[in-house]
Amino acid sequence: MEHLKYFNELNESESTITEEQVDFLNEYTIGKWKETIKGMIDVIGDFDCSKSELSDFNGIVFNKVTGNFNCSHNILATLEGAPKEVTREFNCDHNILTTLKGGPKKTGDFRCQSNKLKDLRGGPKEVTGSYNVLGNELTSVKGAPKKLESYFNCSEFEILGGGWYNPYPKGFKNVLKYKGRIEAKKLAMTVLNADYFNSEIEKNPLQTMKILRNVWDEAFFQRMKNKLIIPEKYREGLDIYFDLEKLGF
Repeated sequence: MEHLKYFNELNESESTITEEQVDFLNEYTIGKWKETIKGMIDVIGDFDCSKSELSDFNGIVFNKVTGNFNCSHNILATLEGAPKEVTREFNCDHNILTTLKGGPKKTGDFRCQSNKLKDLRGGPKEVTGSYNVLGNELTSVKGAPKKLESYFNCSEFEILGGGWYNPYPKGFKNVLKYKGRIEAKKLAMTVLNADYFNSEIEKNPLQTMKILRNVWDEAFFQRMKNKLIIPEKYREGLDIYFDLEKLGF
């Protein structure tokens, strides 16, 4: 593939890229690549090293990719060296990742399916497309971007377009409103706090309490429950409701 260097900033004696790394970049770049003055690599186009049995990026440190970056179906245990910014899609599906550290901080779509993630710490802070982490071992979704432009999908639940706190039924309320699905609710609660629920109670106490009844007695909700500010007129009715529910009414 065609490649390009910053000849106006970098001459051959200053380059830190080896011949082996040049061959690596040329093999997988669809477009052009260039070495920056800091020794990092920008790709103008796509970079696709999927299905190549790679355990690393051959010592390359990427900076920006204007198209897609696909390193899926390899044996990567770390994303160290991955680009800091990807304009379109970053795909690291089907590796053996236990952390997102070293990966992009900004991307369009983000895909990290079928890895070994326990949480999303170290992942991108800005995702302008979808965020897909199906098939991991998540016990928390902490580390997910606070602002969600499109949908979020993990094995336990899906948040549809518009964001985490989207008005019912697209956001977290949709996860909490149904009986059952305890693992999904437990996972959702890792990024919710008492301030969020108190705000919802203030706006619509009756609807919010109907939703909270589905987690009210769960062990993972007890610490949160003690921080909720529930108007007295609703608290009495809520106690009666739970008593009747326990009796089978």
